Amino acid sequence: APAPAPAAAAAPAPAPAAASGDKEMAILEVHAVGKVTKRGSQKALEEVEQIILVLDARKVEANFAIFSEKEVFNQDDPAIVAKTKMFFLMPSVTSSPECLALLEVALQSIQVILKLATPAKEGAEEGAKTPWQERLPNLHVVRLDDWLVHGDKILTGMAESDKRIYPAEERESMLEFFDLKEDLAVMEEDWDAEPDENDNQPMVSSGPRSRFGASIWNTRSWTHWPMGFGGEEGAIGESIEALKAFLGDEAIAMPRLEGCDAPGSTGLIGTGPLAPASANTRFIAFNEATAAKCTAALSVEVITHGVGDEAEEVMKPIFEDKAPVILVVEPKDLEVPAEAGIPYAVGCNFVALMTSLRERNPDTILTVVLLASDYEAHATNKWLMPAMNQLVENCDVCLFATDPELPSVKEFFCGAKFEGEQPAKVLAMGCNAFPRLHFFTFSTAMGQELEKRDILFPSYTVGSAAPGMPTSAFAVKPWPDGPTPPPPGSPRPSDLNEPDIAAGLSTFFVGDGSFVPMTERVIPGKDGGAGATVIAPARTLCKLINRIGTCNYGQRWPDDTVVRSVKDLFKRDGYVGDDNDSTKPFLNMDELEEQYANLQDLMSELGQYYTINGGSQVETPDPPEGWEDEDDEE
Repeated sequence: APAPAPAAAAAPAPAPAAASGDKEMAILEVHAVGKVTKRGSQKALEEVEQIILVLDARKVEANFAIFSEKEVFNQDDPAIVAKTKMFFLMPSVTSSPECLALLEVALQSIQVILKLATPAKEGAEEGAKTPWQERLPNLHVVRLDDWLVHGDKILTGMAESDKRIYPAEERESMLEFFDLKEDLAVMEEDWDAEPDENDNQPMVSSGPRSRFGASIWNTRSWTHWPMGFGGEEGAIGESIEALKAFLGDEAIAMPRLEGCDAPGSTGLIGTGPLAPASANTRFIAFNEATAAKCTAALSVEVITHGVGDEAEEVMKPIFEDKAPVILVVEPKDLEVPAEAGIPYAVGCNFVALMTSLRERNPDTILTVVLLASDYEAHATNKWLMPAMNQLVENCDVCLFATDPELPSVKEFFCGAKFEGEQPAKVLAMGCNAFPRLHFFTFSTAMGQELEKRDILFPSYTVGSAAPGMPTSAFAVKPWPDGPTPPPPGSPRPSDLNEPDIAAGLSTFFVGDGSFVPMTERVIPGKDGGAGATVIAPARTLCKLINRIGTCNYGQRWPDDTVVRSVKDLFKRDGYVGDDNDSTKPFLNMDELEEQYANLQDLMSELGQYYTINGGSQVETPDPPEGWEDEDDEE
């Protein structure tokens, strides 16, 4: 299995203890919860003259945690705070796909910069407040791309200077996330005005908006992640206003240092895992054949779960270690006998384990890979209906895959460059804009052809570079409702020249310096790896869910009447009891009705968020003649 995270992630070569003039300096680099590298002076922080606290904006959970780890950094000690310089590493609209990983969560977690802020004081003029530059005396902002290449040179140069933004050449590109732009204004309903004679609200311009506001904050996308790590929703706006004011001060920006050339847009190596695991990731299958097949394909041990005492023995160390788990599930693992005598959620070994993992290790990322021979095997599997009802609530990542895509399972989950990396956790945080929408495929989409504007959220690749998927594959906004096009000559992907693809305004996709949606993210992969990309194709997933829910309109009752939905198919095949019969996996049709409704709700949610950017509702095949006129079988 993948190796556990090291005690401290890889870091640049140690900086000299006296990197700031004659001051003895300690450098704290935050890598993960409970994992902080201390470089420079090894004396207690109380004894050194200067402290450098380095926070990577992408490592959201660890950044919040450091301020509660008093034994590592005591923010309640005024003497400690007074000699601390916070180096906050953030991306820009010109950053590489690697540095854009977890962008949407990172921008809502900037509030950590307020942890060392001084209280606001009333100014001489009525209502005047202390400027943010003065309230943040410890803050230094460095573009992430530059730090990953020239970290210690930048640290040394800034520690000896009064400059607090690096580099000056990218100051505006970091500010662009929050700067208000007329280009991002839209027409919206004015709910403060009286409706017209047709009861329609008049339209009014929203006024200038920021990239962050237009693409993320307007739907509160990804907001549950920083809140879960200890953030406060009210602090998001305050911290962004603070950072805007700070980055708007050109006088405190330092030009690039000699010998520190601008990094390229690809090929960065990072300084360690974004989401380190504290224990080995475990792969678990539910029959020996699947375990053997996946062990060979993935080159890692895939454990067979088993039943009874054997299962308890297998799971005991996993529960104790709170290890990340990837469950590999084939169609036969979703089935239970018609005469099981116990409810489906208990009788299905996979569902029972998934529920137990969620209850006993609620803070550990839980991934399910639904594996089948091909797309049709997924689409015609009636057992996906009761399983999906559980998957919506009890896992963090659910990936539909096929046997030919097993090499991609290996590349994505086992191919990260840094020891201990959890690609599943990075994917969950980067693509789960809303908690229930955690269903994905590989970019090969189970062999299906992706539709235009199919992909709802940014893609995530484990590899050396993003695959360069066309922007038109993503659900970006169409021109008629979009902003003013970028000026002629602006660098734009060729596919954006199509009249129905817009730039900049798309919800879920922040625009770059030319308002082109930034659609791809990268987790550094092992040298020589083939790489694999995971996507959230809303239209493809909706079509699959529709196929599952309707049984492909091809099933019949014994009297040759049409089976109208998958819930009726379970009744036909003897899986449904009545109110007085508890010997069936499903107690009655009401239970199945609830599960069926949950399946439809999931499809509706995907469609709802998909249409935010102007996409049309997913078209599903028309039912056969007479299907809608059939009465439900009793």
